[in-house]
Amino acid sequence: MRQRLPVPVMPGAPAVLLHRTMKGDLVMRTQTLLAVCLVVAASLFAVSANAVMEYVVTDLGGLPAKAYGINESAQLVGQWGSHAFFWEDGVMEDLGTLGGPHYSWAYDINASGQVVGRAEVPSTACHAFLWENGVMQDLGMEWNDGGAWSWAYGINDLGQVVGYHDESMGGPPSLTAKTAFLYSDGQSTELGTMNGLHDFWDGNSQAYDINNSGQIVGGSNSDTPQHDMHAFLLEDGVWHDLGTLGGPESEASGVNASGEVVGWAHTASGCYHAFLWQDGVMQDLGTFGGSYSWARGINALGHVVGYADTASGGSHAFLWENGVMYDLNDLIPQGTGWILDAATAINDLDHIVGYGSCGGGTRAFLLTAAPGPGDVDGNGIVDGLDLTAVLAAWNTVPGDPNWNPAADLYRTGVIDGLDLTEVISNWTTGSAAPASEPAATEKAKPSKRGSRPGSVNRGKGNVRAR
Repeated sequence: MRQRLPVPVMPGAPAVLLHRTMKGDLVMRTQTLLAVCLVVAASLFAVSANAVMEYVVTDLGGLPAKAYGINESAQLVGQWGSHAFFWEDGVMEDLGTLGGPHYSWAYDINASGQVVGRAEVPSTACHAFLWENGVMQDLGMEWNDGGAWSWAYGINDLGQVVGYHDESMGGPPSLTAKTAFLYSDGQSTELGTMNGLHDFWDGNSQAYDINNSGQIVGGSNSDTPQHDMHAFLLEDGVWHDLGTLGGPESEASGVNASGEVVGWAHTASGCYHAFLWQDGVMQDLGTFGGSYSWARGINALGHVVGYADTASGGSHAFLWENGVMYDLNDLIPQGTGWILDAATAINDLDHIVGYGSCGGGTRAFLLTAAPGPGDVDGNGIVDGLDLTAVLAAWNTVPGDPNWNPAADLYRTGVIDGLDLTEVISNWTTGSAAPASEPAATEKAKPSKRGSRPGSVNRGKGNVRAR
């Protein structure tokens, strides 16, 4: 039987009174300690939030292949060979075509596993499609009796689809205007253009992404004197011209749950650079020393992925967060043979997809952050700073105010006992990875936040390449 240790008493002091006094002192000390911890945690959170993850590369298989979209359950879509694919848990499924002989592409996938893209019909024209439960539905039959081409690029968790279709303007067949559309509840609606015109030269629009609030982004001819193509945000029927980076044109590729928009825009020098638009301001994300870059996707945390030219002229996949553009090739284990050319989408768990090369040919990849050795703040030692960072973000998920992706050491989408255990088990060690860390080329099964009790979908912020 466990015995209570005796409480020391001062001579002449009533034992009961002194016991109460010491109990109160203990409570006061505990409260003070907790207050100090909270203050330290708050100050350290800002520092540790800047830590950048390292990633494990998973080869999706198939050659050639490119991945374009990902949802929160780590279900992926893209093109394998000449056909659209759906990938889950290491298995790649061919989605086929709409009866055409050759091609299809899958560009986006929502939380329910609905997939959108474009596929050939028997006439070899390509139509927008919606794939669900093994069935590919043709969304392009409404326009010109199905003879026009159409593309579906984005789908939100409500099943709303955006894209665009060609429409003949008379004369040669090549004179077609592009018109953005929204498909919702079985009906397609043309969205028009930002400048109100509708012709081959000055009246085009293309929609590329939609979030769960119904905000749509893309590119449209603008009201400028030359009717230049500008990135737009369409919200509640109102067009917002997002402008450029000093040059003539721009185009938006993705939008997250907060209405932050990414894409590309011309600079005053005529190059195009990746941009992030938020609170009415377009920010130039820069390059790796080259002339061009393009932001493809953004998640709920404001993390941006895309590609950027290097000083030597090649293109490398990038991750932009907290004001810094990181070359993803520097965030994977060296010696794997991979060259990551482009990152095309990122989900709210910071899983990244795209394409690159490894061993010859173009290959699709999935990047998942490797379980860390407990060094949350990246200073090379596991200590009280790392413990405090985990406690400061305790029980949070992506989108919560105190969420810290660097403290989510096991990439489960919630900061909990697994992450705390990782810190404690590596206490005062260096930054060497634990023996349990998967190999760089191992096809490790990513964690699925959707399978955790009480998980919350924080909003769609994925986008795919074109």
